[in-house]
Amino acid sequence: MVRRKHKILYVLPRALAVMLTVFISFFALDVFGQGYGFFGTIWALIMHLIPTAILIIITKVAWKLELYGGFLFVLLGVFFTIFTWGKMDILSYLLLPGMVMLIGILFWVSRAANKKERDLIII
Repeated sequence: MVRRKHKILYVLPRALAVMLTVFISFFALDVFGQGYGFFGTIWALIMHLIPTAILIIITKVAWKLELYGGFLFVLLGVFFTIFTWGKMDILSYLLLPGMVMLIGILFWVSRAANKKERDLIII
């Protein structure tokens, strides 16, 4: 039972990070209907995929180094909140930066749970 709980704590932040990255990627698809032309559309697509690239990099860090990756997710959520303060309603702040910070916290919880399990195995 204990190992199953730790496995869920291991998989949950990683799955949420991947789903968030895919979700953010869908916003880049709005460039195709804008009439920019071929090269303009490619350039706009690259610009719109920058947040996806950032999330991929942070997810790769968090996958192996949960403490640092969790910190980066929380930091990203705080920066997003600061830079967009007053431009969205409160529900939007709970959904997007809140989800990013929750993923970071879950990486920390996963690290703590796995560290306790490793300590129990050593003893």
